[in-house]
Order: sequence, then C-alpha cells, then structure tokens
Amino acid sequence: MDKKIINDNTKEILGFLGIRRKPRTEEEQLMDEIKIFKYIVENINSNPNYIQSHSKGEEFYLETLQTALTDNPGFPDTNSIAFNHLLNVIGIKNYLVKCRSTNSGSDHMANLVEIGSDFYYFDASIEKMKDSDQKELLCAAIGRDYYEGLYVPLAFLDTSAGLTQVDKPLNVSENSKSRALVEFISRNIPSVIRKRSGKVVSEPPINEEPEIM
Repeated sequence: MDKKIINDNTKEILGFLGIRRKPRTEEEQLMDEIKIFKYIVENINSNPNYIQSHSKGEEFYLETLQTALTDNPGFPDTNSIAFNHLLNVIGIKNYLVKCRSTNSGSDHMANLVEIGSDFYYFDASIEKMKDSDQKELLCAAIGRDYYEGLYVPLAFLDTSAGLTQVDKPLNVSENSKSRALVEFISRNIPSVIRKRSGKVVSEPPINEEPEIM
C-alpha cells in the first residue's frame, strides 16, 4: 500500500471532476455526491479475477482504496470504499455499510450519505448492474424503506478518523430523494467516463490543485 498513490489519485480525480472545496449548500452537496458516484460507476474496469485483500481493519481499507482509485475492478468493497474516501476528503458525512442480501444472503457493502439533514443509501455496485442504456441514477439517494428491503444493514463504519463502528443514524430518510431532482442533476452533469491505465493520468489538465481539506 502506497499512501502517495492514494493521495495523488485522490487529487487527480477531484480535479478532473472540478470539485475543489467543501460544498456550501444542499444542492452543491448533492451535485458533488452525484458527480463522484457517476465517476465511480462509469470508471469500473470489471475484473472477475480481483482478489480481495486478506488484511484486516485499516490496512484492508487502505489496500482496497488504493486498488479502487487506481484501476477499480468494480466489487462492492472497492466501489463503496472509493466513494466513502472521496466524500470524506471534501467533508461530506457518510458511512460505509456492511450489509446482507435479503434474497441470496450474500455479504454486500454500500454507502450511507448525508444530504441536508437526512441520510440516504448509495449503491454503485447495483447501479452498474442495471441496463447500461438507462440514464437515470436509480441507486443514488435511496430511502430506508426501499433499500433495507433489499439489503439488511449489519454494521455502520465511520472512516473519517480511523475505522470506527457506530450506531445507525436516527435520521435515515424513509423515502428516496426526489427522483426528479436526482435525474435533473444526473442529466446536467456531463459523462465522466475515462479509461484509466492503472497510474495517475494527467489529462484533462488541472489548472489548480483541488482544495481537498
């Protein structure tokens, strides 16, 4: 694990997306969340041979993060950890969620993200599995009633300062965020698809360093 690679890729991704400071309003917050979410979904380089790190705790998190930011194989852990980290850097409160499918019983990982005064589920892994011709983001800003019918949350992890298991927030929205608003934002954010080669890419050029903290 190389922290310089993590830091360089973090700055490069946020600069590419034009995210340079902590969002000030709820609309800016949602816009930045959707930009990062779309980036992760569109930059998955599916790799069925991906081998999950056997490390534990913070070492597992950092090793998985480096993989996710360099050449994301598109697994629930890499998708969720990348989204979690990039949101942490710009100061948006969020949690990693370890959960279990109500259908298959398989383990899964997603994100619980703050928008305004409430939290919503985001799941880049199931977003990627839907019809590629479908432009709406169906797996962003999902309410508790719908998402927890698909996945039972088992643990909430706060990674903003270490790796700490916390209680489920009380203010998880029952209902999904207005689909109209999410679709409006997703349509108005240009596609950020970019093929990455496993190393930091300098194009498109970044004119200034993002203010990541």
